[in-house]
Amino acid sequence: MNPIQALGGFALEGMLHWLCTLAYITPLRHRSWYKLRAALALPAFLLTAIGSAPLWQGNMLWARNLVTGVVIALVVYLCASVGWTGAVYCAMMILVSVQAVHELWMALQGLLLQGHTLPWTSYWWVELLFSALLYLVVWRTIARRAVFWNGYETGVIQMILAVLLVVLFMVLFILLQQGVSVVTWNENIVLPAVLGQLNCLAVLGLQNELFVKNAVQKELDTMNLLYEKRTEQYARARRGVDLINRRCHALKVELARLRAAG
Repeated sequence: MNPIQALGGFALEGMLHWLCTLAYITPLRHRSWYKLRAALALPAFLLTAIGSAPLWQGNMLWARNLVTGVVIALVVYLCASVGWTGAVYCAMMILVSVQAVHELWMALQGLLLQGHTLPWTSYWWVELLFSALLYLVVWRTIARRAVFWNGYETGVIQMILAVLLVVLFMVLFILLQQGVSVVTWNENIVLPAVLGQLNCLAVLGLQNELFVKNAVQKELDTMNLLYEKRTEQYARARRGVDLINRRCHALKVELARLRAAG
């Protein structure tokens, strides 16, 4: 692949990261000048993808993912009204989503074309359209769940578990790249890596659902507590009104007696 084609591939990667980031931050509360910030994030992703291109080869892919994750977290923090912990957690979700969609695209090509891939220079727009449609599904499903748990603001336990799962997913992604190519197919690497990634996604999704239910339960408990306090206040006010009515009735009776005596 010549340098121009490689540059185009990295530019496409930056654009895909930008689209996936928009899918996750769109349902959240936005900061001022959100549209301008989101538009400026595109050249930031393009520069990051092209600038970190030397880290693609060798054993430095983890460093490239780390740099990309830092840029994603910064973009999320500058565009959405979330804290740093929420931005980091959202960045991890975006990295996992981008890699999962890319693997699905490669697997789809392998199944339909019997181990071959489409010429990138002529059909790059097919991958872009395919990824954009899947990111739209992510926006309509997974990303909207963030509204229920306060915009990715997580606790220490959830953050630690998410970091471990994402790191494991990244390691399996690297192993999968080493075990799959157009010519060779090493089942001893591919199948365990794919199963491990599926397990990571399942555990991460289950963890999110548990924390969503926990957040909803806390909100429900708070509402019940407020309801009990208001019920108690209403009962006190009702007893006070009844006491005042009884005393007023006693005063009326006493006045009637005084008038009769007078």
